Amino acid sequence: MPEVLHPAPEPDAAMRRVVSYAGLTVLILLAFLSVRHAGWKSDMVFHTLLETVSTMLAAVVGCLALVRYYSEKKTMFLFIGMGFVATAVLDGFHGVFSSAHFMHEFPDASASRIYWSWAVSRT
Repeated sequence: MPEVLHPAPEPDAAMRRVVSYAGLTVLILLAFLSVRHAGWKSDMVFHTLLETVSTMLAAVVGCLALVRYYSEKKTMFLFIGMGFVATAVLDGFHGVFSSAHFMHEFPDASASRIYWSWAVSRT
């Protein structure tokens, strides 16, 4: 007896998907309308927190892609994994370089160097 790899979709599955996508679109639109005139206030501590989160996220995604590469040996996963790991390293450098905790280590960190270190991981 042949094994069924993909069971037949339920008849209501497409309609439920459309309704959930429409509901999510309305929810995002309402969130946008409620916060579009809010003032944005941030400081160096919040910026360091965001950089830490982005560094950890890029490192985890990169490691997962590298694990997938070692299990399947497809070079696409190697390139994706190395790209995310490199982005994690560069984001981590920017986070340390622009952090308030390390300002005494980098006393000549001008604003242009902080912007430069941010732009490196984006290119």
